[in-house]
Amino acid sequence: MKPFIKAIFFLIVLTFLDFGLRKGLFAFAIPIPLPQNFMMFFMYTLFTVCGWFVTKWFCKLDKISLNDLGISFNRKNRTDFYYGFLIGFVLWAIVSIIQAMAAGFSWEFR
Repeated sequence: MKPFIKAIFFLIVLTFLDFGLRKGLFAFAIPIPLPQNFMMFFMYTLFTVCGWFVTKWFCKLDKISLNDLGISFNRKNRTDFYYGFLIGFVLWAIVSIIQAMAAGFSWEFR
């Protein structure tokens, strides 16, 4: 299979996973009712795990490693990961607080 066809196929597979999991098309298959926020969290987590396995599967098909894609888990990159995670978390918190203030969200318990 030509490389650009593999890349398009990879994106199509992830798009179907996105529509199926994150958009909630497979949510009806869960036998117990879950709260809406937990259902979204669960489906997004499931999409992330499936996306990871699809990426590893395509790497195995192309006989490349995750290092060739720029993904490496070694001691040298560990501090970069923690700094990136911390920066991402702080930025997410700032955006969430700004959105809550703009929407007039109340932080009081009722």
